[in-house]
This record gives sequence, structure tokens and C-alpha cells, in this order.
Amino acid sequence: MPPELGGPGSSIAMLGYDSGKGEYTEERLDSSGRHVVPAGLLNGDPWTWTGQNNYGGMTIQNRRTIKMISPGSYTMKYEVSADGGSTWLPFFNGKATKK
Repeated sequence: MPPELGGPGSSIAMLGYDSGKGEYTEERLDSSGRHVVPAGLLNGDPWTWTGQNNYGGMTIQNRRTIKMISPGSYTMKYEVSADGGSTWLPFFNGKATKK
């Protein structure tokens, strides 16, 4: 199943901070060929990012929760909502480690 339909996939991302806008940024490339550049404000620990993506012509809300485990690693939970954020469905869980 293609990653854009919820099947297996992989991605690489770089996180940064835009001091002019006062927000965190991400630049991500994934195995489905997407180049995504979300930004968000972080709210406590865990960090929560929200945004929207387009899947097959449908706008889907997303919510990503990042929990720092150490200075070099974190766990992540990614959820999606097709009803404007009333109902959230798990999309994937992951763990990242700094190289």
C-alpha cells in the first residue's frame, strides 16, 4: 500500500526555529515523494504541532505530539481528523534519534 494511503513508509526531517516568526519549522521528505514544510508553535511538553495535509484531494487535519526522551531522541504520535478535529484517529507512532 502506498505511504500516502497509510501503508508502510519512511521519511527524513530537519527541525529548526524561525526567530523572525517565533515558530518552529520542519522540512520533511518522505518515501511517497512528498516534500512537506510545516511550522508550528510548541505548547509545553509534550510538544504539539497541528496542521493540515491533502490526501487524495481531501483536506485532513493533523496533530503531532512529540515527547523528548533525551537531548538526542524523542517519540512521536501522529493523528489525523477528517471532521475538523472533533475525532482523532491514530496514523503512526515513531521514535527519532539524532545522528
